[in-house]
Amino acid sequence: MAVYWYAWVLMICIWFFMKQTSARTSLLFFLCVLMCTFSWTFIHPSVYLYAHLGLLMVFGLHLLSFQQRPLVIYFWLFFLSIGFSSVSLFITVHPVWTHLPGFSLGVAVVLLLRMILSDLRGIAGFWLTMNGAGMTLTYVVLRLYGREGVVMTAPLLVFALKGLLILLFVHGLRTLKKNNAGAGKSKYKGDAYA
Repeated sequence: MAVYWYAWVLMICIWFFMKQTSARTSLLFFLCVLMCTFSWTFIHPSVYLYAHLGLLMVFGLHLLSFQQRPLVIYFWLFFLSIGFSSVSLFITVHPVWTHLPGFSLGVAVVLLLRMILSDLRGIAGFWLTMNGAGMTLTYVVLRLYGREGVVMTAPLLVFALKGLLILLFVHGLRTLKKNNAGAGKSKYKGDAYA
């Protein structure tokens, strides 16, 4: 149920606070599809997981491919997907690490993505593709050992949506800072902010 509410919060934020662009339309469509399909528990659990992993990768690559990007970006995507898979396998083997307090790994990765890419569309696509590809690799490795039941779809989707929420928050702060800096430069003596 948490997937549904995170998706609703993201839809409200995107609807009211993003400019009318193709990235906004794509993200809204992705969230609508996710909200419609997250409750399809009548299908086999592995098909359910593969469908949502495919959804993350397809929409992520769709968002990432809107503009021409250097080949290094796709290298980073491959590298971080393997890193995501390694961390999730480590947490699966040693679950005590999930209960320790500390800085969320998702926040660190989203801030790292801000250094690799500059546009919101590219970072959102990178994040979704990295989550989908990393968890697909994790699921395949665990399936080789007969432990595929450990991977659950809901925590994966919540983690991906939390990352999008953090990304939108950071993007909003950056936009607000840029707007305030522009307003401060154009202010003459005696003028007030409108």
